[in-house]
Amino acid sequence: MKAISLNIKRLFFDFVKRQMLLFVLIALIIVASLASNVFLTVDNLLNILRQVTIFGIISFGLTFILLTGNIDLSVGSIVSLISVMFVDLQRYNPVLAVLVCLIIGSAIGLFNGFIVGKLGVNSTISTLAMMILIQGLAMFYTKGYGVFVEFNSSLLFIGRGYVFHIPMPVIIFLFVLSISYIVLQKTVLGKRIYATGGKEQVAILYGIKSSNIKMLVYVISGICCVISAFILSARIGDARPEQGAIYLFDAITAVILGGTSLYGGKGGVINTLIGVLIIGILGNFFVLIGIEYFYQLFFKGLILILAVWFDIRSRGENQ
Repeated sequence: MKAISLNIKRLFFDFVKRQMLLFVLIALIIVASLASNVFLTVDNLLNILRQVTIFGIISFGLTFILLTGNIDLSVGSIVSLISVMFVDLQRYNPVLAVLVCLIIGSAIGLFNGFIVGKLGVNSTISTLAMMILIQGLAMFYTKGYGVFVEFNSSLLFIGRGYVFHIPMPVIIFLFVLSISYIVLQKTVLGKRIYATGGKEQVAILYGIKSSNIKMLVYVISGICCVISAFILSARIGDARPEQGAIYLFDAITAVILGGTSLYGGKGGVINTLIGVLIIGILGNFFVLIGIEYFYQLFFKGLILILAVWFDIRSRGENQ
C-alpha cells in the first residue's frame, strides 16, 4: 500500500513538472485578469495574439534549429533585410517581391546551415557573424534610411486584414504552427531532427546525414523569418533597416522558456507556443499596469537566465 502511495506521488509530481509551464501561463492569465479589467476583453486578447505573431513565427523556426543542438542569432537581421527588400520591390511587382524574398531568405538559411552543418563551425559564432553581415547588407540596401513607398493594397491585407474577425497575422501564425507541429511530430524528417540533436553520432550510424538535416532546419528558419518580415512590413506599411533586431531576444527567450533544450533533442513547437504566449501576455500586462520599458527589459532578461539555468539543471538530472 505504501509503495502504491509513493508511486502515485511520484506520478503526480512528474506530471506537475512536465506541465509546469502551462501552470505558469494559467497563473499569469489569472493575475493579469485580476489586476486589469481590460486584460480579458476580446480586443486586448486579439491584440496580444497579433503582437506575438512576428517573434512567434521566428520562434517556431528557431525551435527546429535548437532541436539539432544549434542556434541562430541572425534571425532578427534576416527580418530586417527581407523587410526593406519586400517593401522596396513590392511597388514594382508584388508577386515577384514575395518570390525574391522567399528565395533570399531560404538562401541565407542554406548558407548558415552550410557553415554549421558542412564546415562544422560553432553556430553561435557563425550566426553572430552573419547577424552583423546581414544587418550591414540591410543598411547598405537602404543607405541607412527607411523605405517609405506606397504599399500595395493587396499585400497590406497580410498585416492588417481580417478573416471572420480574426486578424490575418494570427491566421498565418496558427498555420505556421500547425505545419511545424506536423513536420516535427508526424514525419520522418521530424524524427531525424530529434535524432540529430539527441545523439548525433548514433543518428549517423543509423544512416542519418546530420549535416543535411542541419542545413534544412536553417532553411526552415529562414523561411519563417521571411514570413515574419512580410507581416511586419504589411502591418506598419514601411520598413527600416534595423526593425527586425528587436525580435531576436523575445524569439530565443520563448523557445528556451518553452523547454526546447540548448543541447538539442528535446522540445517542440507546442511548448514554444506556450513560451510565446507567456512573453506576449507578460509584455501586455506590464503595459496595462504601467511598468516602464526598462523594467520590462530587466524582467525579460531575468526570465531568460532562469530558463537557461533550468535547462542546464534538467540536463544534469537526466544524465
